[in-house]
Amino acid sequence: MYSQNADSVRSAADSLHESGMQAAGDYQLDLARFHLSQEIGMRELISDTNGLVDALSGLSWVLILSSQYDSALTTSERGLALAARFMGREDTLTARLEGLVGKAYGGLNKYKEAMEHLKASLLIRLAALGTKHRRVADAYYDLGVYEFQFAHFDDAIVELSSAASIYTEIDSLESARSWQWIAASWGAKGRLSMMDSAVLKSIDIARAAVGDSSPELIPFYGFAGQLYAGLGFEEKALGYRSNAMELAELSGSPWWLALSMSDLASTYFELGELEKADSLASRALEVFTEVFGEEGPRVWAYYSLLGEIRMKEGKTDDGLNLLSKAVENLRNLPEGSHPQILASTLDDLATGYREKGNYAEAVRNYDEALSVWEKCPVGTGFGVAETMDGLGATYLKAGNPGKALAYFEASVQINEKNYALAPLSLAKGYTHLSQAEKALGQDSVALIHASMAADVFEQSSLRVGTEYRKAYAEKHSEIYENYIDLLMASGRFEEAFEVVERSKLKRLKASLEEGSMALGEDSLKQKLNFANELSLEEGIIAEQLLAEKSKDTLEQAPERIASLSKILAETKAEFFKVVSEIKTEPDYAFAVTVDPVLFASLRQELPEGQKLLMAYPSEKKLYLFLVSDSNYEARSIDISRDSVSRLVAQCRYLCFDKGLRLIAYQNISLWNWNSPDSAFYEREVKPLKDVLTKLYDLLIEPFEASLENSRIVTFIPSSELYYIPFGALAYEKEGNLHFLSEKINWNLLTSAELLKCIQRRSDWPADKPDTLLVVGNPLGANLPESQIEAQAIDSEYPGSILLLGENATEPEVTDKSKNIKFLHIASHCRLNSTSPWESYIQLSSTAESDGRWTATEISGEEWRRMQLVTLSACETAIGSDKPGLEWESMAKAFSLAMEGPPSIVATLWPVADESTRDFMISFYGYLKTMSKSEALRRAQSDLIHSSKYSHPFFWAPFILIGEWR
Repeated sequence: MYSQNADSVRSAADSLHESGMQAAGDYQLDLARFHLSQEIGMRELISDTNGLVDALSGLSWVLILSSQYDSALTTSERGLALAARFMGREDTLTARLEGLVGKAYGGLNKYKEAMEHLKASLLIRLAALGTKHRRVADAYYDLGVYEFQFAHFDDAIVELSSAASIYTEIDSLESARSWQWIAASWGAKGRLSMMDSAVLKSIDIARAAVGDSSPELIPFYGFAGQLYAGLGFEEKALGYRSNAMELAELSGSPWWLALSMSDLASTYFELGELEKADSLASRALEVFTEVFGEEGPRVWAYYSLLGEIRMKEGKTDDGLNLLSKAVENLRNLPEGSHPQILASTLDDLATGYREKGNYAEAVRNYDEALSVWEKCPVGTGFGVAETMDGLGATYLKAGNPGKALAYFEASVQINEKNYALAPLSLAKGYTHLSQAEKALGQDSVALIHASMAADVFEQSSLRVGTEYRKAYAEKHSEIYENYIDLLMASGRFEEAFEVVERSKLKRLKASLEEGSMALGEDSLKQKLNFANELSLEEGIIAEQLLAEKSKDTLEQAPERIASLSKILAETKAEFFKVVSEIKTEPDYAFAVTVDPVLFASLRQELPEGQKLLMAYPSEKKLYLFLVSDSNYEARSIDISRDSVSRLVAQCRYLCFDKGLRLIAYQNISLWNWNSPDSAFYEREVKPLKDVLTKLYDLLIEPFEASLENSRIVTFIPSSELYYIPFGALAYEKEGNLHFLSEKINWNLLTSAELLKCIQRRSDWPADKPDTLLVVGNPLGANLPESQIEAQAIDSEYPGSILLLGENATEPEVTDKSKNIKFLHIASHCRLNSTSPWESYIQLSSTAESDGRWTATEISGEEWRRMQLVTLSACETAIGSDKPGLEWESMAKAFSLAMEGPPSIVATLWPVADESTRDFMISFYGYLKTMSKSEALRRAQSDLIHSSKYSHPFFWAPFILIGEWR
């Protein structure tokens, strides 16, 4: 009777085990835990030791999946003790329990204990099963994944490679999964080319195993997307996540469909495409809750993402409601489940309340997040630091800088210990710390921390792939801005000027790395590439060394520290050797180091009569610097960057868009600056007059007296200010409107570094255009008036060369321009703000060339005599998130190609053919006897005073970049 009853209980226990493991496979962890706990009770009732050990093993796995590591450790250690006693230390079930104990310790962030048990599991399996068994591969895989978790990336690659090798003969999908983690390890080391190769290998293996359209590929594309997104490479993530979603839609699985849509929404969110992000996140939540219900597993992730998107869209109440639902869902999980995610979501909710201005509720949620972080065993440092930073920001906004300072200091202390793994967090922490110190009147220490923030930020960019450093620099520009704000407020204008220049050079260098510019001769290109590789390698090794040193003393590996220190010293020495060789070519030094022009040396080398006017809009102020050989002045104007951007946009709209409309409706003949009584004047003239005088008052009036006796005013703008038609800035005198181009010679520089490039070549003779190449109306440009313009200029210079239509090809232009001093191109110049080095001049295509003469290609030219390039009828992309960088890149491209001092004449918007023809003919006429800046100013003045072309649409877009003489 007892035997029959025991058999019945065992059968029921077997059913519970099967149900529990099935539920775990479906990620129904609460149900799995319930079934397996009941099974354990039954196994104990009938003293079924083998079954009990198996049940404890299963429950341990579920508890680990639930992030309940304390319970998992207790359960797995109990199972291990039973297995070792009744099955023996060499049994494979004992090996499995050793592995589970190791994973539980890993979850509790105990490296030594985790490795001890995971390695014990591997050794037992090797002895019992040999070197080619699947369970041995599993042990290598687990060991590699946890080595990765503890940032031992080299060890992880070794263990995972062993796993992949064994799986290759047994299970291709598991081999592919091993390659995923190998890819993640290479990515964490900063070896992005190796990461790319491993990602592709993983997906290729999986595709070969299951086909191109199998739903089993979804997690592989998803992992790749998560990997690139985690490193900030959202564009690459987009491709992989789009592939995952396509397959998910075909799979019929609501789980995969919801997850793939959510991942894709996250990428669009990071890319700033909020409408797409909202649509996908909403659909994902709908699909998920329709199948799994409002309390379904992981539903909090969908509420949280949609909540963040709604907050970013300005739908604050919706966002807070969704984040609150996510928090509520997480709180309803069994105690200890996903504590990190609960803490992080509470942090997001608190941030939402802070942005809404509800500081009390923000503090309450941040405090709760801190209490939850205390219960989190893994990765709590970063989370605690972020929450403390959020508390500091809340108190600072609420007007309590003293309390803010305390939280910022605590956050920074944590991030300093974890500098190797989160340098950007530390840079931002120093920035926030300096803001609180400034509010408390501690200006000197605030400046120290602002300077440290800039230094750490530049180090952090080394771990970002060169393809993404430009976007990275733009996204975190507030670090530089805070430093500049503090320097200006402290009256340290010279240093502020240098930091502005430093931030501009950082952008240009990042853009260069992204664009793979064709710089210099082959030997120089090799040195530049080698220097960039060494720079990245140095940053990676330094990170590993700091990570090792930041461990507890007992966990440090002295031999690893010594080895890394030696490698780092050797790498640094090699880097500085290569850089010193590159710096013998000063025009290329910016490609490897960011050395801003020193203010004092700049002043010493300025020619008499030249004045530099640098304009830099920060978040809340516009900073102006006026520099000459004998003096300097600085001004701080109370106007925000957004307000400056609106003024620039309004100026361009009224000059170009409204001007174009007036031409289309044949109303341009009514234009008159001095007819205040007409309706046309009130509707059309006055708005443009107002914005031009406002810009004059902002940028020129503060230094008006100092500019009166200038031989040349050189503007060095930043951001949207690149797109201002400086010659059209206007002032009223004795009832009449006057323009800057009527009284002052001016030119534009993209940076003071370009000025240094010009000064290095100052002994070059400023010749007149005795040799001129004129290129006009290439095929596809559709610019008939440009052809007339080109022919007219050609007729003025008997020694010129004329290339029109199908003859205006890239091979012809590059060949004919080798010994030319002046190059005039009457075609389109397409400026690309997204990829500046892909900006191009349109020429006729051939079988060998696509008709796009890019900035990358231009930089590789060798013009021994070229001094001026005129780009007539340019077009530019305006309003990007990186304004002005395309001009910086194009100007740098020409400066590298020209052996003489570089000059470019270009336009800020598409111009009318007839007026451009007249302008260019006048310009080249004046150029015979005048400097470039004087010739441009006179040609503009001719149109200003003409009856037909007085509207700024016709004459204001022409600018001179570079050498003005």
